[in-house]
Amino acid sequence: MFAAEVMPLINIYLETLDKTKICDIIRYATSGGKCLRGFIVKHIIETIGNCNEEDIWGPVTAVELIHSSSLIVDDLPCMDNDNMRRGKVSLFKKFGRHEAILSSLYIITESIRIIFDALNKNHTENIPILITEWSNLLSKNLVVGQVMDLKGDVNEWFNIHTKNRSDDLVKYKTGALFSFSFLLGALFSSNRNFDDFRAMGEHLGFMFQIMDDYKDKDTDEQSANYILSCGLNTSVQKYIVARTNLIALLKKHKLYTPQFIQVISSID
Repeated sequence: MFAAEVMPLINIYLETLDKTKICDIIRYATSGGKCLRGFIVKHIIETIGNCNEEDIWGPVTAVELIHSSSLIVDDLPCMDNDNMRRGKVSLFKKFGRHEAILSSLYIITESIRIIFDALNKNHTENIPILITEWSNLLSKNLVVGQVMDLKGDVNEWFNIHTKNRSDDLVKYKTGALFSFSFLLGALFSSNRNFDDFRAMGEHLGFMFQIMDDYKDKDTDEQSANYILSCGLNTSVQKYIVARTNLIALLKKHKLYTPQFIQVISSID
């Protein structure tokens, strides 16, 4: 549904690469997904942004590359050891473990280069903000989320004391990239209320994870599933609160559009 709008933009990037193995790996890694995060970036820029049409592919592609890179790492035998992803064998199964690790490093580096190139054209004033948010929302939070998912001690890793493990796992592992997607849209627009855009991503991340865990409640371990850990009633209430807060912020910033209603409905 969202991929139909996003994949052509990713193909613009793929066409800049030589016909090499890394191009084949990136094409494989990015195909078959929902492209929800890229769609969010695209729609925010198109609705309230200040970016030439031909430059939109950069930030949209970058966030999908980040997501794909995180999935490559997530599937590795030393992590979740998932053999299937997006209806096909996981990338490490298709290309090999070493190739998966090296390509994930390359992909994440490419994503930041693409964003910098795009900001340099029209929004150089936002580059310092990008560096800060990249460090906080992505490089740190995604690692914290993965450590928590593996039942590691995040206090030992980063001196982070979690108050509610289930809520914090969603915040770090899922909400961080959604928050970055909303924030990236804001960085390419005239809106500088970055706290609201981070919050929108956090609310949508909660909705996404709760619904995803509901689908997997019969197969997941209790500690890895929000529904099983917190109970159905608590999860429903959390979902309703997150949904209500998200809609309020979307309306505040004139983003409660048919497209974002469609995003919410797809999760509902």
